[in-house]
Amino acid sequence: MSLMRHIGPRLVLASERTSASGTSVIAARIEVDFGSLPIWEKKVTVLNPLVPTDAIVFAAVSRIIGTGHADDDELDAFTVKTGNTTGGDFSMVIQSLQGPVFGKYMVDYAVVGTA
Repeated sequence: MSLMRHIGPRLVLASERTSASGTSVIAARIEVDFGSLPIWEKKVTVLNPLVPTDAIVFAAVSRIIGTGHADDDELDAFTVKTGNTTGGDFSMVIQSLQGPVFGKYMVDYAVVGTA
């Protein structure tokens, strides 16, 4: 298992596992800052040197409360789209389903690819 830490809307924690067949799985959590003004969506590029070019990425907004948020923020609904894995990074779009949001939200993601 390897742990990595970055600053800002980047990788906070990652754990990598590789099977005997050479398939790797990375699980991680990032904190995404939507800013101080309410917006409907946020686009980010997640930098993670463990992400292979052929990876499939699954992501969802975490039920873990982001920095500076109240407990009721965990009820906000989001959709998360990922793509464009280029070996070391991928893009992510987080969209609010209930209305504009602001502040920081935690996003969990898993990456599956060939090691």
